[in-house]
Amino acid sequence: MAKKQEVRTIKVNGTTIKAWSPTIERDKEVQKSLRKLKHYPDIYSHVALMPDYHLGETSINGSIIPSKETLYLNAIGGDIGCGIASINLGIREENLEAKTRDLYKAIVSRVPTGRRVHIHPEERIDSLDIFRADNPIFTNSVIKKAKQQMGTVGDGNHFVEIQKDQEGNLYAMVHTGSRYLGQVIREVHSRNGSQPNPKSPIMLNINDQEGEAYLQDSQLALAYSEENRKEILRKVLEAISETLGEIPKGQQEKILEGILDVPHNFIAKETHFGTELLVHRKGAIYVPEGSLGIIAGTMGTPSYIVQGRGNKESFESASHGAGRRMPRGRALRSISHKEFLRTMDGIESRKDENVLDESPQAYKSIKEVMRSQKSLVRKVEELFPLINVRG
Repeated sequence: MAKKQEVRTIKVNGTTIKAWSPTIERDKEVQKSLRKLKHYPDIYSHVALMPDYHLGETSINGSIIPSKETLYLNAIGGDIGCGIASINLGIREENLEAKTRDLYKAIVSRVPTGRRVHIHPEERIDSLDIFRADNPIFTNSVIKKAKQQMGTVGDGNHFVEIQKDQEGNLYAMVHTGSRYLGQVIREVHSRNGSQPNPKSPIMLNINDQEGEAYLQDSQLALAYSEENRKEILRKVLEAISETLGEIPKGQQEKILEGILDVPHNFIAKETHFGTELLVHRKGAIYVPEGSLGIIAGTMGTPSYIVQGRGNKESFESASHGAGRRMPRGRALRSISHKEFLRTMDGIESRKDENVLDESPQAYKSIKEVMRSQKSLVRKVEELFPLINVRG
């Protein structure tokens, strides 16, 4: 029997698409969105689509768009630097015992979600190097809000999780991004970008001063996002120390040194096929051969630490998660609360009907997504959710 082809190559309005999905040809809405790529004048070689692809606000999540000189602001949107961080807590599952609910409450009390922020940031936040950057983006009002949002999750599919591996070791995982700062960067630079027609993306040239400034500001958002995830994990360790008494305060910073932090919404200068490119990743991770990455499941299914295989066709990329299979509105209307509760059995989390749009049923099967990208990554750890704090 012939080996099943994992990647499909299709042409849409002259643009070559390589998709790690068995259903790409049948997805009419995504095909319609892909037709807009004809307005992207500088795509190099091809566009890659990961198996978790789905329609986003300004582009397709799970896409990798390479160019030689052009920055496409729509391609990554405003949540610049969004990503996932994970740490091994050095604690066993049995240490949680009957305190799962207590730990959930302790995390919720320390890590603001939704529109909640830290009204009075700690002195440690004020002293972070990132806020000393000499950058016109950092007005007094932006700095104030960015400091208040440091250590916060936000909403949507952002989360904090306590997980266990197959041997019963506990991990903490955080998914969030640059929050307000990324939105400001997009807004400021969008005003200076070109847009030949309403269907075109907002574009900047990397060789122009404005293009270089945008890329530098994107790096600022990446740094902020990484620090944000680290601050949240710091709060998680404080919650564990209070609830379980397992991590002495003096050991918390040492544990934080072991963070694996992987962004999945960014632009980077990279060399592929012998050419220096601007690689736009929207909901996709960069996993060169041998490097580690993180692929999140849903609030009721496993997440994975993976190792990259360095696949050239994907620009050494892989998916960032399971990927939505239905819009939020449809999920709220069509997923029953009873079915949601069944899939979340044994996991401490929000269980109200307002979170149905984040139900596992609203997402693709993470198992199928992982099967579709065996040529991109191999599994290192499978992590099962025990506590989920959703945005």
